[in-house]
Amino acid sequence: MKKYLNVVAILIMAAMSATIVSCGDDEIEPVTSEIPDPEGTRTLYLSTDFVNIGNSCNIKWVQPNNIQGEVVYTESDVAIVSLGKKKGLGDVNTSYIPEYGWQKEIACEINNAYIARYHQYWSSYGREERYLYCAFYIVGKELNGYGSYNYKIKSCPFSKKGWNTTDYD
Repeated sequence: MKKYLNVVAILIMAAMSATIVSCGDDEIEPVTSEIPDPEGTRTLYLSTDFVNIGNSCNIKWVQPNNIQGEVVYTESDVAIVSLGKKKGLGDVNTSYIPEYGWQKEIACEINNAYIARYHQYWSSYGREERYLYCAFYIVGKELNGYGSYNYKIKSCPFSKKGWNTTDYD
């Protein structure tokens, strides 16, 4: 019996030593298979002034960490919806436009994608609603020359026809 326990103890120590040896303190690089940006993507910096990111969508950074859409006229406005964590602007599905969650001001998070929607009431043949869209991705924060931070974003307009289009939906 004692011989059997010694063999079991040796096997357990051998298994544990293999486990301990295999665990190194080498840093493993995170897998970031970033999806390429769509053609026509622009890199911009958000500050406290409104910036046109495409398709009449004007947004600005509002302290502490929010983004705000601009109300341009009484018959138009810009709303924003979060798409959550993405691997880049190319990871945004332009054929899916959320029905709910649109806000005038939304929390700004790095590595997240958003859609800004320019909403206009058009009245050439009666009153109809028209929309223009622009997707943007928060790349990070960078210190500007004034001691404060600007958000670095990538943006590209789109419609139901695909990226870099300016058709009303």
